[in-house]
Amino acid sequence: MKISTIIPSYNEETFIEECLKKSLEAHKDLGHEFEIIAVDDGCTDRTPEITERLSREKDEIKHLSFENRLGKGKAIETGFKEAEGDYLIFYDTDLSTDLEYLEKLLENLDNGFDAVIGSRLHEETDLDSRFHRAMVRKSYSCFLNLLFDTDIGDLQCGFKGFRKEAYINVVDDMKAEHMFWDTEIIIRMCHQGHKVKEIPVEWTKKPESKTRTRDVFPKFPVEALKLKKELRGQDCTKIKK
Repeated sequence: MKISTIIPSYNEETFIEECLKKSLEAHKDLGHEFEIIAVDDGCTDRTPEITERLSREKDEIKHLSFENRLGKGKAIETGFKEAEGDYLIFYDTDLSTDLEYLEKLLENLDNGFDAVIGSRLHEETDLDSRFHRAMVRKSYSCFLNLLFDTDIGDLQCGFKGFRKEAYINVVDDMKAEHMFWDTEIIIRMCHQGHKVKEIPVEWTKKPESKTRTRDVFPKFPVEALKLKKELRGQDCTKIKK
């Protein structure tokens, strides 16, 4: 069983070296065959230079670099397209989710789940985040659950894994290219009857992180309504917690 991990990056020179080195260490400790595909999404800082150097030093690291922005979703899809693994994983470069949860993610994929998603809103989650961020996430989840008749804790956590065959079943229908991709991929899997599992994760907001709640979440309801219109009338298999 081979694991392919995709790490999409946009101007992450602060985090990328630590992320790739810790990723190598974590996968080696787990003892499986693996590859790490780092995708530079139109970076204008030193991220491509650092990633290229590490890819030359370590055979397990592959480097894909693009001059123009693809968007987070398209960057992930581009990485997955090059992936050789049976399981496809991605997580954020700043490692807000501790890599100790890789073992639990892979264990659930081994147990037959088609997708495994980290949850910052699970009752067992150890969360280091501001109150308003948690409230925005909970409100967003409630909105989605009502809209799609799902039972979802946290769709936007940047820590997810898929069985390759399940991912292939939905990727051609994907529309989102940026941050909403996280939500859309799971909603589509749910609607196609794939088994999805949420796992609690420890999550820490990094001060240097470039993702801002106020810049991202206001756009999501419009995207969600477009997706609902497309999926109208289709049954949904509730997500398993």
